[in-house]
Amino acid sequence: MNKLVKQQNSVGIISNPQQIKNVSTSQVGIYNASLVNKKFKEYSTEKDLLLMNALITKWAKYVGAKQPEALDLNTIANYIRESFPNFNDVDLNELVTLLVNGRLETDAEHYGALSVMYCSKILHAYQDYKFKVLFRVREELQKIEEQKPKVVNKEERLSNFKELLFHAKESAKTETYVDAGDVIYGFIRNNKLMAIPKEISNDAIAYGKKRFSDEKKKKYMEATIKHHSYKTLSDLNFEEEDKVKRYAREYVVNIWLKEVDVEKIVTKINYQMIDY
Repeated sequence: MNKLVKQQNSVGIISNPQQIKNVSTSQVGIYNASLVNKKFKEYSTEKDLLLMNALITKWAKYVGAKQPEALDLNTIANYIRESFPNFNDVDLNELVTLLVNGRLETDAEHYGALSVMYCSKILHAYQDYKFKVLFRVREELQKIEEQKPKVVNKEERLSNFKELLFHAKESAKTETYVDAGDVIYGFIRNNKLMAIPKEISNDAIAYGKKRFSDEKKKKYMEATIKHHSYKTLSDLNFEEEDKVKRYAREYVVNIWLKEVDVEKIVTKINYQMIDY
């Protein structure tokens, strides 16, 4: 197998085929070879040409065709190099294996001898097969990559949080800011940035109950107009306590946003303050 030494450590090489699901070992071999093996367009030495001729001779032998004459061998080799420049030795070996086992989708017949036309049909059929293999392998590799724990970029996370604070501050000037996921509330609570006396706590609960009541009335109206069942409304009642508390936290966040000097606080925030 001809390999380009400079590409031995190419990114994406699969060292353990068993880690790739829904892909055979031979298909992993096709993928790896596409990254590290010398391509036919790079064949130039006598050793390269001898390998190409040996592969074509093997092809003829395995499919039961007569051995090509030197001139025919040279013609077929030149055609393969020119028409399929990115193929490599593993591709031809795999092509022969697929042919012998009837696993290559083609109706091409050699009629006792390899010809450029016959080889072209077989090579195009293999090209389609290879494309599907490479796509499937890359898809499986992507799944593995997505399952890996993501490395937290602390600077980026801190920067994004600061931007969120500025956005929330601006929003709270004209409307109620919705603290999705209780991100800002968690920041306030964990860093003890706001005292919540009983008066504010009571007001927050009252606000939460009113928000829930308004939401419930809206759902009833929508269900009546659309003739929907009241199952969703029963679900809403079941969630009452959680929703009232969430709206109460929203109330606290908006009070804090209206009072806080965001410009000042972002200069003091460090990563530990948001890592909760």
